[in-house]
Amino acid sequence: MTKPHVHCELIKAWADGAEIQVKDNESWVDTTNPIWSPNNCYRIKPPSDIVISGVLELVPGYCRFRPAEDGELNNVRLTFNGISRTLKDVDIL
Repeated sequence: MTKPHVHCELIKAWADGAEIQVKDNESWVDTTNPIWSPNNCYRIKPPSDIVISGVLELVPGYCRFRPAEDGELNNVRLTFNGISRTLKDVDIL
């Protein structure tokens, strides 16, 4: 039995439409046409951070986040990690 290619699972994911990145020195770079060299490191591109803006308001007993209404300015921007979905950063606008 032939040994599978070292990147076989990633090659299958790429063939099914997954976005692939290759390691270039210390950073990951998008590649649309990977060469699948056994000497390179590849990965499925992780999801981007999720950024939402809205209004943070104080109401009796708690504060709440909601979308801005027509003509209203956002006063907060929340950034969530695209993989873990945990809150990563809060910016007061």
